[in-house]
Amino acid sequence: NGDIVLVAEDTYYENINYKGKAITVASHFLVDGDSTHIENTIIDGSQASNPDSGSVVYFISGEDTNSVLCGFTITGGTGTRILNNGYLKRVGGGVFAHTSGAKIQNNIIVSNAIQNNSDSWGGGICCFNGDYVIENNTIKNNEINTPVIDFYSLGGGIYTYSLGYVSIANNKIV
Repeated sequence: NGDIVLVAEDTYYENINYKGKAITVASHFLVDGDSTHIENTIIDGSQASNPDSGSVVYFISGEDTNSVLCGFTITGGTGTRILNNGYLKRVGGGVFAHTSGAKIQNNIIVSNAIQNNSDSWGGGICCFNGDYVIENNTIKNNEINTPVIDFYSLGGGIYTYSLGYVSIANNKIV
């Protein structure tokens, strides 16, 4: 807890789980504010080892807003299958946060696509039941493709539902 993981520019094919840690994972944008680091430090979740766990970044283990994701391009996510109210849903293509918290800042969340036969939430970001700060991100070209809707599908860019504190500010959602 309290550590900063500073990531060099490159493309990383992986899926990240914060596992309850209050850490900052950031590109060199955190150090010098140069936005080219955001475009050149890519986390691509398209090669998930389990197709039912295809979100690029996870906050699902009781994290709070001291768990920070800053300065990346987040892409290639396909979402995570969950059972909710008796329905199988696919949620959180780029970022999935559940019963936790997170601070998601200064990222490009792009080209995450959820394909599901039933309800889906948050092609780019899905956050529910926690405290969230989502600011200064560009969220674009994310999608949900759901041919059958049993209940509802929401938020190609962002879906949030929380009884906690949620701040969404200064984002560009396209």
